[in-house]
Amino acid sequence: QSERPLLEADVSDSGSGIAGYKITCGSQWLVGAYDPERNHLAWERDVDLPSGPQTITFTVTDTAGNSTVVQRNIVVPQ
Repeated sequence: QSERPLLEADVSDSGSGIAGYKITCGSQWLVGAYDPERNHLAWERDVDLPSGPQTITFTVTDTAGNSTVVQRNIVVPQ
């Protein structure tokens, strides 16, 4: 059985503001929630992730069109 680990990141943009975000596990899109008051982005744990080594990608785009991509490698327990 796959797990649903806590995946979250602190994000902010002091200039134009956050316009969009995306969280993926490999090529699988994950539902996320952004809280602008806390500058916090978290995965909603909507699906099971495959077990074993996985790459999680957080992509955040500001209203000027600039994007930042951060990847983290995790191991999902079996």
